[in-house]
Amino acid sequence: KEYAALKQILAPFGLHPLDFYKGKNGRSARMELKDGHVVYLDLSNLSLTEIPEALGTFSRLEHLDVGDNALTSLPDSILNIPVRKLDIYRLPDTFYRAQDNKHKIEELRARGVSIITDIAQGAW
Repeated sequence: KEYAALKQILAPFGLHPLDFYKGKNGRSARMELKDGHVVYLDLSNLSLTEIPEALGTFSRLEHLDVGDNALTSLPDSILNIPVRKLDIYRLPDTFYRAQDNKHKIEELRARGVSIITDIAQGAW
């Protein structure tokens, strides 16, 4: 289930879960597995404009890095995973102004999630 979701997330960027090294424009993504489950996923600097809802299938994801992308929102499914650290630095201003994101960030913070942001950009 996680493998299929990871494949769906990575395919548009020329990345595949089995090699998981270089994407388009030489960008790279990283992950860490524990007992066959993704616990760390680094999707930073891949020019992502969205994160698919499939992210919610990563039932043991603890650290997600989506910084330095073109994201405008976070998927609702992010609230259903046990993420403990979320890196969302250097994102467009539209991301920080989105009310839905503010709600999700506050809900994640209330769960004790460490949120790494670019303070210069956001009003967090």
